[in-house]
Amino acid sequence: MIGSWLGTTEIKNFEKFLLQEEEKFAHNDILLFENQAKNLALLAKVIDPNFVKGKEIAGYKVTFYPTTQKPNFDEYWELTLEDKPIIKGIAYQKEKNITVKITAPLKEFAKLIEKENQIRNGIYYIHKGKIIADKKIIPEKILNGLPKEFPSNLTFKGKNFIAIPFKNREGQTWGFYVRETEISLLKGLAQKLIKQNAITAFLFIIIALSIVSFVTKQFVCIPLENLKKQVENISRGIEKRLRTEIQESFLKITGKDEISLLAKSINDLVKELDELASFRQTIETDETAHEVYQRLADVFEKKFNLKNFTILEVHQNNKQKMATKINKLNKNNYYNCLKSINENPKLCRVFRSALMASSLHFTYYCNYFKNQEKDYICLPMKEGRKVIGVVHFQLEKNERSKKEIEIINEKVTAYLQEAAPIIEAKRFAEKLKEMSLKDSLTGLYNKRLLEELIPQISAGIIRRKSNIGVIMFDIDHFKDINDNYGHLFGDFVLAKIANILSSCLRKSDFAIRYGGEEFLVLLVDANPDTTLQVAERIRKQIQKTNFSHEGKVTTITISGGIAEFPEDDDDLWQVINFADIALYEAKRRGRNRIVRFEKSFLKN
Repeated sequence: MIGSWLGTTEIKNFEKFLLQEEEKFAHNDILLFENQAKNLALLAKVIDPNFVKGKEIAGYKVTFYPTTQKPNFDEYWELTLEDKPIIKGIAYQKEKNITVKITAPLKEFAKLIEKENQIRNGIYYIHKGKIIADKKIIPEKILNGLPKEFPSNLTFKGKNFIAIPFKNREGQTWGFYVRETEISLLKGLAQKLIKQNAITAFLFIIIALSIVSFVTKQFVCIPLENLKKQVENISRGIEKRLRTEIQESFLKITGKDEISLLAKSINDLVKELDELASFRQTIETDETAHEVYQRLADVFEKKFNLKNFTILEVHQNNKQKMATKINKLNKNNYYNCLKSINENPKLCRVFRSALMASSLHFTYYCNYFKNQEKDYICLPMKEGRKVIGVVHFQLEKNERSKKEIEIINEKVTAYLQEAAPIIEAKRFAEKLKEMSLKDSLTGLYNKRLLEELIPQISAGIIRRKSNIGVIMFDIDHFKDINDNYGHLFGDFVLAKIANILSSCLRKSDFAIRYGGEEFLVLLVDANPDTTLQVAERIRKQIQKTNFSHEGKVTTITISGGIAEFPEDDDDLWQVINFADIALYEAKRRGRNRIVRFEKSFLKN
């Protein structure tokens, strides 16, 4: 009996007893045990076999007193420590039942628990509203204000305590039982276990670490080292891969473990880099920016299965204009927003911010895309901080998941980043070439264009069995215009005539400032009658135009000679010479007229 009451289970039972508002006994005794039995044989079953008269238990002594020493009791015994009663037991018969009660003074029982279980505890009474310590463990003031209906957790000097109120039968709280919580007990137990098992634990740790080290080396470190070497071999070719075409190198995949999955991911990355490098190498050798745009369109369609898109380019000289370079949208979808954007790029959020715009993030992100049945993604093409173009994609609603779209966006952006500087370089080269082939005053091509144009255009005409109408114009009395009105007025006349020429020609025709006040016109795929009609229309348009500049006004006439390629000769240079001869014949005949070349002019 005594042994069980000194255990942890009984400590909890003791606290349970306090919570259940058991009665307070005289002299602050508490009831620890009560049972009944019809005879002593049954009673013996509820009493610890070691709890016998005169036997010492764990330093305590059980003393038996005859009934005659304690009147009104059939039996009476005590558990004493240093001759001081700790636990009292009584047994008596009442109404044919034998009753056993075991009680203990509260303060002494608390000491017993503290001694046997190394649990510091204390007893506090409430007297006239003031808390007074009978067995002190923490200052009384800490208990002020604690709830009197249920236990409370406390902390004092870094240690945790629990305060349990106990009550009388009327439900009045008359004190607290305070002890350290089991956290402190566990700390002590852990320290004790560590001391007792330190060597065993140390050996176990050494063995465990050895096993972990071996397994890690065999199944992690060695495969990772092999993977590292393969990655290094591949990475050595990256710089070369970006400039020349080499055979792809991939990691060996030997299983389905995490390292093999890592190798597969690296292989996928290498493949993406190789494809991107191949794309860059290809577009670097393309001749024009338009070829690069076309290759981008092929990547969008074939690699990413993006079918509906358009590529817009910001004009180099006029930042207020954008031109459509590739259009894969139908007419209805195209006019959702792009017509407005072409006329004024500043309306485009992507052009202004150089950031992506997408209805997948916010439906009404763009004010100019009105088709709510489709999603859109707009990506900028940037060279440095400058936006040189915009790619506009359209998708069916819920066609792809947002995660899939984000992956595609990242990859498409990588291709745009590779293409943008090359496009800009080719545009710049085209601009320089155009500047070298164009007359700065009139904006027309200059004579150098013929060196590149004639071999190509003449071969095509002969292959198609077609015709080029050649017209050579010269301004009549242009020297007198310069002398009478000044060279600035003469420059104005040249520019004005160039505008008239351009307005009277098709896009497939060429207007060239041949030299001084001479202009050459090449009418591609034009029959002889058409050549004469165009020449006359230009002459009449110039004749009826008033040339007014800075208060000076005059009228101008021109003379022209025409010849036909290959009718007059199969050498286009020679045909141009024939048109020049016909021009001089027009001058000889009185100017302001068009003359068709005749071989008889050669005699003169």
